Formats: sequence, C-alpha cells, structure tokens
Amino acid sequence: TTGNLNIPRESHTASVLFDGRVLVTGGSNGSVTLNSAELYDPVTGSWTTTGNLNNARRYHTASVLFDGKVLVISGSNGYNDVSSAELYDPSTGSWTLTVRINNPRQLHTASLLTDGTVLVAGGRNNAGKFPSSAELYSYPTTATTTFTTTTTTTTTVTTATTTQPSEWLNTGSLNYARYWHTASILNNGKVLVNGGQINSTSFTNSAELYDPSTGTWTTTGNLNYVRYRHKATVLANGKVLATGGSGSSYGNSAELYNPSTGNWTITGNLKNSRYSHTATLLINGKVLVTGGTSNSGILNSTESYDPSAGNWTTTGSLNNARQLHTASLLTNGKVLVTGGLGNNGDLNTAELYDSSIGSWTTTGNLNIPRESHTASVLFDGRVLVTGGSNGSITLNSAELYDPVTGSWIITGNLNNARRYHTASVLVDGKVLVISGSNGYNDVSSAELYDPSTGSWSLIVNINNPRQLHTASLLIDGTVLVAGGRDNSGYMPSTAEIYSSTIPATTTSTTPATSTNTTQQSEWVNTGSLNSGRYYHTASILNNGKVLVTAGWDGSYTLNSVELYDPSTGTWTTTGNLNNERLWHTASVLTNGKVLVTGGSGSGGFISSSELYEPSTSIWITTGDLNNARYGHTASVLNDGTVFVAGGVGNGSILNSAELYNPSTETWTTVTRKLDRARQLHTACVLIDGTVLVAGGQGKSGYINTAELYNPSTGTWTTTTYNLNYARYWHTASVLTNGKVLVIGGLGGDGVLSSAELYDPSTRSWTITGNLSYARYGHTASVLNDGRVLVTGGQDNSGIILSTAEFYDSSTGIWTSTSNLNNTRQHHTASVLTDGTLLVAGGNNHNHFRNGAELYQRL
Repeated sequence: TTGNLNIPRESHTASVLFDGRVLVTGGSNGSVTLNSAELYDPVTGSWTTTGNLNNARRYHTASVLFDGKVLVISGSNGYNDVSSAELYDPSTGSWTLTVRINNPRQLHTASLLTDGTVLVAGGRNNAGKFPSSAELYSYPTTATTTFTTTTTTTTTVTTATTTQPSEWLNTGSLNYARYWHTASILNNGKVLVNGGQINSTSFTNSAELYDPSTGTWTTTGNLNYVRYRHKATVLANGKVLATGGSGSSYGNSAELYNPSTGNWTITGNLKNSRYSHTATLLINGKVLVTGGTSNSGILNSTESYDPSAGNWTTTGSLNNARQLHTASLLTNGKVLVTGGLGNNGDLNTAELYDSSIGSWTTTGNLNIPRESHTASVLFDGRVLVTGGSNGSITLNSAELYDPVTGSWIITGNLNNARRYHTASVLVDGKVLVISGSNGYNDVSSAELYDPSTGSWSLIVNINNPRQLHTASLLIDGTVLVAGGRDNSGYMPSTAEIYSSTIPATTTSTTPATSTNTTQQSEWVNTGSLNSGRYYHTASILNNGKVLVTAGWDGSYTLNSVELYDPSTGTWTTTGNLNNERLWHTASVLTNGKVLVTGGSGSGGFISSSELYEPSTSIWITTGDLNNARYGHTASVLNDGTVFVAGGVGNGSILNSAELYNPSTETWTTVTRKLDRARQLHTACVLIDGTVLVAGGQGKSGYINTAELYNPSTGTWTTTTYNLNYARYWHTASVLTNGKVLVIGGLGGDGVLSSAELYDPSTRSWTITGNLSYARYGHTASVLNDGRVLVTGGQDNSGIILSTAEFYDSSTGIWTSTSNLNNTRQHHTASVLTDGTLLVAGGNNHNHFRNGAELYQRL
C-alpha cells in the first residue's frame, strides 16, 4: 500500500512533475469544492500538502508546462464557472494567478502544444451553455536581440528588447460546440477533438482538427460510435485510441484514429463498459485504463490495451473503486491514481500501479478530497493538482505530490476557485489554468503557476468563459482553448488562442533613434463598490486585497470601508471606521495594519487616528494627532514610523509635521517646521530615506518650492532649485531610477499639462514632456515595467476625463493608451500584486462613481 491523500477528492487533476512527484489539485469532497493541493512522493509513498489554489475548482484542467510549472485552467467552484487560471511553481510550492480565460468553462480539455502554448477547447459552463470557441494560452517571454550595421565610416549596434506578455486570442470556431469531449496533440502538431455533448440532451460522434499554422478547424472522419466522458490516448505509433464513454450502448467499445487517412477503425472491446475513467500511455507502449462508472456502479477494475495485438487484458484491481479521478505517469514508470468519487463519497486515497508486476499499492493521501480537478506533471517530476470540488464546495487549493517521498504538500492557492477547468504545462515549466466553473458562475480568469515560487498570478481573462473545455499546447508555445459550455448552458463555438502581442523598445548607439511600440491594452470593469465615493483612500494589503476607506458620496461623509479581492474581482464590505472622514490619509504599516489619520468630517477637522487589522477586519482607535488636519500627506519611513506633514487645521494651512510610532501608538511633533505651510501638496520617500515635499497651496497662493525632510536629523532643507511651475492637486511618483516625476495639477494658469523631474543628486528640477491632456484630480501609478500610467482627472474646460496616458522615463515621452470606461476624478488607482491597475470610485461632477476598472496589458 501507499499513503492516502490528506483530503478525499474527486473531479480533481493529477500531474507528474519533472522531479517525479505528482501534484493533485482541487476537485470536490461531497458538496465542497476544494482549493487545496497535495504532492505525492513515489520514493516514500507519502502525501504532503502544498500551497492552496487561489480559487477552489473542479472539472478543471492542469497542464505541466515546459519550464516545469503547472497551469491550472478554469473549472467550476460548485456554484459558478471559474474564469481564472493559475500557475504552480514546484520549487516554492506556491500558486500565482495568470491571465484569465476569455470564456470560463468546465469539463474542457487543455493540450500542451509543441511550441509550449496550451490549447483549451470545448467544455460547458454552469448555465449549461456549450462554447464552441477555443483559446490559446502562451507564456510571457523576454528576448534581447543585438543587430550590428557596418558602413564604410560607422558601425551601429542596436539592441532590441522584446517582451511578450500573456494574452488570450480567439482562434476560429469549432464546427460543433461541445464539452466532455477529448483533445489530443497529434505528431504533426495538429489537435484532434472528438465526441462530447453538444446540448443538454444530445451527444456527437463528430471529430475535427485544429491547424495551428492557419488557426482553422476542419472536420475529419467521424467516430464509429457516439461517445462523451470517454478518453483519447495518442499511441507510440501516432494513432489515437478512443475508449469507453457514455452516450450509446457501446460503452465498452474502443476505436483507433489514423491521422494519415483521417478515419476511425474499431479495435478490441474493453472488458468493462466505463466512462469518467482514466487512460494512461505506459512506457511499454500499452494503455492502462482505470476505474470509472458503468451501469453496475463505480468500478475498481483496471485493464491494459496492447496496440500490437489490438486487445485488452485485465490487470490488478484498484483498492478503492473510483470515478472522476486522475492518473499520472511518473518518471519511474509507475502510475499514480488520486482521489475521485467513490461509493461512499469523495476520496483522498491514492494508489500506485507498477506495470512490471501489474499490481496496485496505496500511497500518501491528498490533503483535501477532490474531484473534477486537474493533475499536471511538472518538469521536476512532481505532480501539481489544482482546484476541483469537494462536495458542494469548489476549491482554490492546490497540492504537490513528490514521487520521491510519496507525500503531498499544500502549495499556493489559485486566485479563483474552479472546477471543470484545464491545466497546461507551458514551455517554461509554468502551468496555465484556464476558466472553469466556481459552482455558481463561469470563471473567466486564467492563472499561471510558477513552480519556482509556488505562487499563482492572474493573466488576461479568456474572452468566452467556459468549463469542460480542452486546452492544447501548440508547437509555437501558444495554447488553444476549444469547446466547453458555460453556466447558462451556452456552448461557444469560438476557439481562443492564448499568446502575446509584442511591444518592443529599440535603442541605438547613434543619437535620437528610439522607437516605442505600444502593447495592446484594455480597461475591464470589475465589480462595483457598495457605495459610490471620492476623496477616499485605497491601500494594497499584504494579502493582495485592496482596502478602500471613507470619502464623500455627494451628500454625506462616509465611514464605510470595502475590500476588493483581485482573485474574484468582487467588493465586500468590512468593518466601519469609528469616525466618518474624507481628505484623510491611509498608510500600510510594516506589520500589515493600516493607519488612517485625520481628515474632515461632519464635526470639522479630525485629529483622531485608527488602525485596521486585516485578520479581524476591525478598526481600533490609536493615538490622536497633535494637530487636527486634512489635505495633509502621510509617508511610511524606512524605520516604520509614519511622517505626516502640512494640511489644513482649525481654519489655517499648517506648516507642522508629526511622527507616529507604531510600537507605542503615539504621535510626536517634529521640532523643526516646514519652510512653507502647505496643503494638497505631495510627499515622496526617496531612495536615501529622505522625504521630498513639493508644491501645494499656501497661505498666499500656489507654491513652487520644495523641501527635504531628513528623518535621521529631524531637519528640513529647501531644494537647490524650485519647481518650474507652482502647482497643487498634482501627483508625484518615485521612478525606478530614483528621480521624482511631478505631473499636472492646478496652477496660476489654470489646469496644467506640464510635467517635471526632480533629480536627488543635484536637487534640481527639469521640464520633461507635456501630458496630452492638462489635468488635476488625476492619479499616477508606477507600473511593474517602470512606466507611469496617468488616469482621469479634470481639464481646463471643466470636463471630467476618461483618458489615460503612459510616461516612459527612458525617453521622456507620453503615449496615449485605452480610455477608461468611465470618466472620473478624485478617484484612487492601485497597482495590484499581479501588475494590473485597479481604479475605483471618483466623481463626474454630480455623479459619484461606484464602479471599478482594471487596466490589463494584452
């Protein structure tokens, strides 16, 4: 025997990692969909938990990518389709969300193509729709190319850096929308899709081929028998073996597809009729079929197909009868079977099949029972299991199986719980999880799992969320998603390719030869705040969620607080502040708590401060400011203290500053005062730990001065030169090169389009490129690639803007990008852990926004 799974499960996945371990992910345990994952170690026969999926899921897929990571795609959480995809990194045991699938789906297929992309096809969604679309997932890559051009007088060296981020692309439509079908990568690189369910009551024997070189689907020879919930296995000779299935009275039949003729021929019958079974190509070329369901119930029988003889022989029985389980070929030639649905509910047991002696032994248990999950073999031999369901609960957990120890360990959670998704191992070893169902709705997200970190990252959503689809990794590294259905029962006929557009920045050794190609991007609405608001704050918590506090709804000052969850794209209320306030500040402390200070309320200026504890969602009062104030700044210094400067208090603009000590929860007035009293200014902590305070509104008008606060000495010094333009309600951003970019605002000439750079080494300001649109009340965010994205605001004509533009610090040039879906000013913008930008709230004159949007680079 070998160890049991830690958690019984069915409808999960099991993937053999590069190191030989097996990763089991998601599935269901009874009515609970699981987000857990476990690792089986063949050496010890034990299971250890690994990082949880970000999203619980079942009926998903899991694919081992070329870099060893495991990609889990879509599925259902038991209530909705899961649109997210996640990547599991075996080296860290964690999950990171990657680009969402366009069409969430469950019971789909995911195929790793020879170019490292993953093709997702078919499936269904929770509503009962069947997408005919397919999608390709491609993994982001970066390449540097050097070109040398020689003339008679000069030699020019040009370096081009090409970054290819993740993207989903629609790629033709299946001729028949379907789910519970199969998708197989042929030796010629094409993808064979066959069988499946085509509506709520009908099934098909049709088959079709996807050609990655043209992105088109063509019909090929029909199966001899209608079948769904069957299996298709590519044999060593290049033919495809279809086994069992439901939909006709020939559930024990098997047939062979010949790619050279496009025809199917009948081969030897199975000993037992079965569907929802597994079929695994062994290292000796035979095919091992295990478990499943027949008219007599759930099976524990197994049998082996010999292609040379065309017949089946029974082999040892499973210790536990099971269906909706997974089977993974380990690097040592053994087969690991995990979880599934047994006669008494979802299973956490696992078993090993040794083809040399034809016997089964138990191994370590999954941490969470699951079904309808995916299992992906990583490059290191471990197996990543993602999502699935446990009873009625859809899981976001993931687990890693280590074949060496036979144990499972939890790894990073999927961002979105899902089942009926796909998981594809990409060429770089990461795992792409696509769409699926969360048990209630389709999941449109896709996620990438990085085995090196054990974390999932969200990527671009699939265009048509789906479940029960397929995902195939194509030769060029893109992923083809096809078929499936959605929660409404709709079956999209479209297929999608997951790949990337290519932005390039090329620089030459000769002067003024810089070219920028802007990557496609878009704004996607992402839920609505429970209360429309502006003059609020937004803070990124250590768990990746966004905390929005207080503000003004047009009639009342608010004390309400909300949390945005990037993994679900939803807003939920959390504990209210003790005091309503606007024009306050919110600072994330080094201990993860959030400090809110000052502001203005119905009773006037506020001196109180409050601390938010994310683990309890409760606000507690802490030490009061020495001076009530609003329109001030608050900066977390390198030693963890919080530095508050300026603002308005008791009817006067302030030049005082204070320091908050989190360990004592007390405020201390800074002895030295600001050189100029100011409000609506900016404050930035520079690389050397000093604080740059710039601009603002003073007692006699707009300010063009800037000053530096040194925390080690407690003193202020003015910068060598003033800002070129007096301004307030502007933004200031610390760039990756240490300089500070000040943008827009209000000045003596009205709304400004100017921008300027502060250089700490010279303490001087220089003009840089102008904005395309003058604006104030806007936001400016430094993205992960170093560019600055400016959104919204108001222009000189009083028009609230929806425009957005990028600043490239390497060129000093502004480039327009996609407009926001809604005009807004005095909103917030937060860079999430996956690099997307969340814009929330704001106002449009008398309309107060409760909508939120995500900026995605496609």
